[in-house]
Amino acid sequence: MTIKNDNKGQHWINFIHLGRKYYNLMLWATTPMGHKKWLEAIYKQQQAMKERSMVFDTVTLSEGFFSGPNKVNCAAPYSELLVYFLSWILMLMHM
Repeated sequence: MTIKNDNKGQHWINFIHLGRKYYNLMLWATTPMGHKKWLEAIYKQQQAMKERSMVFDTVTLSEGFFSGPNKVNCAAPYSELLVYFLSWILMLMHM
């Protein structure tokens, strides 16, 4: 998103999609207040889209415990067996 003011006092916001279906969209506002309202609406919509895309909630189980070769990248409790397996690995690491 590019935000610029030109010499005539008109305010515009330029959206450029760089994907395979390239397009350029320019929103014009005649006043600074109109420009500010456009930006507020855009940021509000961006926030709503981010919240909708939050499928998983990240929870830190242990900070700094796993390091070096004993690093765990990902764990997902799909069943009690996986939870049992992870607790067994932790028990072996403490031996």
